Amino acid sequence: MSNHPASALVLVLAAGLLAACDPGELNPLASDSRPPVTVAKEVTMVSAAELVGSWTCRELDPYPDYPPIETRLEIRSDHTLTSEALLPMDHEMPGAGDLIMTIDADWQVEGDRMVTTNTKASTRAADGSTGGVSDILNQAMAAFTELAADGTSEIFKIDARELVMRGDEPDAPTVSCQRAS
Repeated sequence: MSNHPASALVLVLAAGLLAACDPGELNPLASDSRPPVTVAKEVTMVSAAELVGSWTCRELDPYPDYPPIETRLEIRSDHTLTSEALLPMDHEMPGAGDLIMTIDADWQVEGDRMVTTNTKASTRAADGSTGGVSDILNQAMAAFTELAADGTSEIFKIDARELVMRGDEPDAPTVSCQRAS
């Protein structure tokens, strides 16, 4: 994972990845930092089977004054994953349509970390429209998603209902996920 705009706004959610694109990172002039959050470390080893499933994730430490981003994360037993987040663009550009950012990656577990590789990101207009401001934003975000990088996330907690992790890159969000299925 990198500290690039789209990469930061996308990948924490694909988890090693589950950290990546951050709303604060969409604005290159944003100087706000994440509020501190403390999470108790409950695991030292994680099995791949524990991670497999559908998750709904949110940041525990979003940037101040930025809208919350909810991400759906599908972690499959074939060691691939897909993360999809609705990015509310109105905060950055009033009147702009929202974007959906999708990240696909391969994953594996190393001790208490999820490692993602072969990461690919894409964006599209949430309303399916093409042209206009939405298309311009989508093209700009597509350029940023080219910077999406592989990454590693430390897992703090994993049980039948909850997954809590944070990407290893600087200023990565701490993410809490609830099992959807």
